[in-house]
Amino acid sequence: MTQSTLECTEANLRALVGKLVEVTNPDRKVGRAAEEFLQNLESQPGYGVLLLRLLELEAVPCFQQNKPASNHVLVASITFKNYIRRNYHANGEHVIGDAEKDLIKQHLVELMLKTPLRVQRQLSEAVFLISRVDFPHKWEGLLPALVTSLRSGELQLIEGSLTTAHSILRHYRNVYKSESVLRELLYILPLLQEPLLLVFRHLLEQLPKAQGPVQRRVMLAVQSAVE
Repeated sequence: MTQSTLECTEANLRALVGKLVEVTNPDRKVGRAAEEFLQNLESQPGYGVLLLRLLELEAVPCFQQNKPASNHVLVASITFKNYIRRNYHANGEHVIGDAEKDLIKQHLVELMLKTPLRVQRQLSEAVFLISRVDFPHKWEGLLPALVTSLRSGELQLIEGSLTTAHSILRHYRNVYKSESVLRELLYILPLLQEPLLLVFRHLLEQLPKAQGPVQRRVMLAVQSAVE
């Protein structure tokens, strides 16, 4: 990999996979060296987008085939989350450029909702971390993307959307209701009220039909919809 902008080339993706595999090597010397190598890449433009491209290529097919993600794919999602945690805010170790931030926000939510559960949880946390910096004023597409998934009727998309919405909005419960906060709530409530009511009704209709683990998932989703 070069030290300039990291492009989403086959060679860069192949090299990235190699390092992600090494992270879980039983030889911790190899694992730590790989972790250090990946963290050093955080200073290079394009690194976040490269990680997302890898997840798109390898995690989405697992979701579509109802298979668990391989270890290196899970490591990629954790690596992306930690990259966002360290670098997205203004005082980050290697502040991400605005153009790359925009690309990440354009693709992250849709990608998150089409990945296996363990990967989805890591990407949902990344969405939350970004939202603490950019939502709502610099990420106006976030709630509409979640609403689209709430209307899908697909349980995993609904679960992911509800979990993410809950994490994004929970701080409004205890925050001082200043004029700026009230303006944000006036933006949020009209977008979410109707979709949440509809998904609540949909889940209640599905509850008697569900069996076993699926029934429990529906019950948890109902709980999430009313929290």
